[in-house]
Amino acid sequence: MTGNWKEQMLVTTGATVSFPLLIEKIIDFKFIEMISQKYKNIDRILVQYGKPETSVHMMHQILDDLQKVKKVKVKEYDDEKYGIVFEFKINEILIKCVQYDNLLNEQYSKKCSIVISHAGTGTIMDVLRSKSDNNIRLIVVVNEQLADNHQKEIGDAFESLGVLECCTVNEVFDKVVSNVAGENSESKSLPASRGAVVYNIVSEMIMS
Repeated sequence: MTGNWKEQMLVTTGATVSFPLLIEKIIDFKFIEMISQKYKNIDRILVQYGKPETSVHMMHQILDDLQKVKKVKVKEYDDEKYGIVFEFKINEILIKCVQYDNLLNEQYSKKCSIVISHAGTGTIMDVLRSKSDNNIRLIVVVNEQLADNHQKEIGDAFESLGVLECCTVNEVFDKVVSNVAGENSESKSLPASRGAVVYNIVSEMIMS
């Protein structure tokens, strides 16, 4: 998934559970236009939208709504590695949407300036490990529609270390704007020892 883009934004929802509200917020003309205006170096947005078959139907609906606002030519194809892929371009930004990639985590540190993620512990840890090699901004979005999943507690636990920002879907736009404005320039990397402590805490939380 490497390429000749300058920088990319990565949006990931995890493999097993889709996050339609987050995908809708990202694949929106106003959001993409804001990225093109404020993040001058980002020329690709990579969206991982989930393995479930219902996720493909979700993508069709979201893209249909997008095309009512902005006429775009969407390329759809089945890839052995990435599942059903959707590609289109808005304001010189390539948006590529894939179901899942087992090696996706390895791409976090490759020309990636910002990651917007669901509040999955494994994904959070993967991104934070990459922060030591790249100044990645991590915004974790809580899926409030999931019951008893501890996402808010997980996000808050990591946010307390100053290594990410935790928010709801409705706050994503403002969080992305505040990052480009430099309001969060002190974002830290995750110390190995403290990272292990937090990981153990949230793991116990999930199992309880």
